[in-house]
Amino acid sequence: YFRYIRKALSPERLSQQWRRVYKTLTRLYWVDELYEWAIIRNQIRVGTASANFDNRVIDNVLVDGWSPVTTQTSTLSSHFDNTAIDYRMVDGTGRAISRSGTELRKMQTGKIQHYLLAALGALIILLIGYLIF
Repeated sequence: YFRYIRKALSPERLSQQWRRVYKTLTRLYWVDELYEWAIIRNQIRVGTASANFDNRVIDNVLVDGWSPVTTQTSTLSSHFDNTAIDYRMVDGTGRAISRSGTELRKMQTGKIQHYLLAALGALIILLIGYLIF
């Protein structure tokens, strides 16, 4: 009523008369400034410190620092796997079976005399073992 009908109140005149009250109300009691000063700036400081710690300690020392150890361990493991496991155990088993098959093939002549001679030799070895032990 005073503002629109009687034109007695002017916002410009009131803002000049009550300058501190007007500024406090337009700045919303400085809550945003206080929040930024008390909370946001400290969060930025903590975040920056955490990021620096992560980059310098966690990444450089703990993650990247283990790279030479991991590389050396991988090299040793690969060498052990290739020589001990693959060459000796896996391929060695195959070579042993192949050689024994080659030698056993020589014994299989198809002649009954050879088979009887081998059976007689085995029987003699068993009897000697029985008499000794």
